Amino acid sequence: LDGLIYKYEAGSIRFKVWLDDHGIFNGSDENAAKAAGHDVRSSLEYAKCHVEGLTVPLEATIDVAGFRVLAVAKLPLVVTTFNESGDVRKSKEEFVHGTNNRGESVLNMNRSLDSKLADCAAKLNLARHGVKGEKDLNSKYLYASVDLRGFRGGGGGGGGGGNSGGGDFYLLNFWRAMPPEDPDQTAHLPRAPRGHTMFWRMLRPELV
Repeated sequence: LDGLIYKYEAGSIRFKVWLDDHGIFNGSDENAAKAAGHDVRSSLEYAKCHVEGLTVPLEATIDVAGFRVLAVAKLPLVVTTFNESGDVRKSKEEFVHGTNNRGESVLNMNRSLDSKLADCAAKLNLARHGVKGEKDLNSKYLYASVDLRGFRGGGGGGGGGGNSGGGDFYLLNFWRAMPPEDPDQTAHLPRAPRGHTMFWRMLRPELV
């Protein structure tokens, strides 16, 4: 249980119950369920890009008792380093792309991952764009959604995990990977306060 979000893990699969406990989806669990469906659809589109060194987890949605659960295969995100005697020195996740604090800050710290995401963007017809977190001084320019989280794994290559690090990379959080519909251009659809339809009305990949 992470705050008001129900998350579980079993058999190397992570399960998340998609509810609107935070108000993003205008108080509608149905809209939250739609966003979970976008996560699966967009993860498949990234997987079909077949970019070497870029891993996308298998995903599925499970609808049960009126709730939608997103099941995501667990990825080896933890990078472990050892000392000369073979003992574990430290273990950590190397988060290098996107935001993991609800937009307070935005990262784009790895040139190799940025290049791989540029390859995906070319295939998916996504544009590079600037994003600035609430606490950032300058905008970061990304080829993918700011909510798409990128991690550097321990698959070798690269130096130090900085701007030029190589190796394998892992992606998570695809629910906003496709651009949203512009509420001002879809006047025939019901509007939501503060234009929040941008969180659950995403363009289908074939339209992008």
